[in-house]
Amino acid sequence: TEGSFFGLNAAGSAIWYLLETPASIETIIAHVLEKFEVSEEQCQTDILNFIEDMVNNKTLLINE
Repeated sequence: TEGSFFGLNAAGSAIWYLLETPASIETIIAHVLEKFEVSEEQCQTDILNFIEDMVNNKTLLINE
């Protein structure tokens, strides 16, 4: 949303960095699993929620 500020934790920052260039969800999940202690299921859920929030706030565009 225009004029909004989004603060990111370490995982959010890592995901945002990976999204600077086109990356698949699978690539992002693999990177986060290597960097953080989290289950694959939780990682996938958190990443999908993060991306959905960014798309809903028009902060991120998805190219298919």
